[in-house]
Amino acid sequence: MAGQRIDMMEIRALIRLKQKNLSNRKAAQALGVDRKTVDAYISRFKALDLSYEELSTLDEKDLLELFTVESQTEKERYEELAVEFEKLKRSLLPLDVLFSICMKNTLVKTLRVTAIRNSACIFATGWPKQSRAVN
Repeated sequence: MAGQRIDMMEIRALIRLKQKNLSNRKAAQALGVDRKTVDAYISRFKALDLSYEELSTLDEKDLLELFTVESQTEKERYEELAVEFEKLKRSLLPLDVLFSICMKNTLVKTLRVTAIRNSACIFATGWPKQSRAVN
């Protein structure tokens, strides 16, 4: 399954497999994960600019820190999105304006429905009845 996360033991195993110069496809098969998942981790390794030997010497805490949600890449993505959310927030109408637009539209629809119903009643019943002229 693409996009899945692998646990720390699998990350260490992936590092060992890459030290042995296995391809991403072969490493994925050996670990039983999708090739795209391995590709994503290898891209992450390259972005860290650390060799597989250096990665293999990291202790559990340091290695885990490289792959937590608070990682640098995630932080950068969050900061980029935060800027876009601020732009979106500024482009939205204030709540009171949205409410008044909704109320106006609801009132117009209600008046239209009422007028249609009244027209249907008048047509069906002939109301108001025309008075007959008395001779």
